[in-house]
Amino acid sequence: MSQALSILQQCQVDCEKLRDQARKEAVEEGRAVIDRLAQQQAETLVSQQMADVVARVDTICNALEGATEQWLRQWQHETVSLAIKIAEKLMVRQIESDPSILLAWIEEMVRLVQTQRQLTIKLHATDAMKLADALPALIARLSPGIDFQVVDDPGLDPCSVVMQTPSTTLDRSLKTQLERLEQELA
Repeated sequence: MSQALSILQQCQVDCEKLRDQARKEAVEEGRAVIDRLAQQQAETLVSQQMADVVARVDTICNALEGATEQWLRQWQHETVSLAIKIAEKLMVRQIESDPSILLAWIEEMVRLVQTQRQLTIKLHATDAMKLADALPALIARLSPGIDFQVVDDPGLDPCSVVMQTPSTTLDRSLKTQLERLEQELA
């Protein structure tokens, strides 16, 4: 009986050791499973957060790119406008000091409407006075026998020439030419 008791006690000790061993293995396995699940969950969360961050960065970059393009267009427009204004001031000074530029414009226009028999040349009053002597000779040389008149048009800016025939109107005013140039450059 003592031997049986001793075997029983040994069995109980062995069982307790097996239980402890099983508990330890179960805990280690559980930890390994938890670690794997935690790692998977962390990777999923990181992937989602990275996707969100990348999407936000893309949105910010696109907005920045759009703003930059808009700023460049605005800057280009303002630069062209400023250049046109400077060119206008320089051209007015040049034409005021050398009215033959207006005569050259008128000559080009008369050549375009040479077959017409009636012609009206509209000029700013100061330009009309400067060209009063030269215009009749120019018209007579280019289109002899044409019926023409020069009209002082208070609605025109200096350095403006508008030519009208019964069927055509040609506008060589400096302002119109510069507006066309600005539209082409914008």
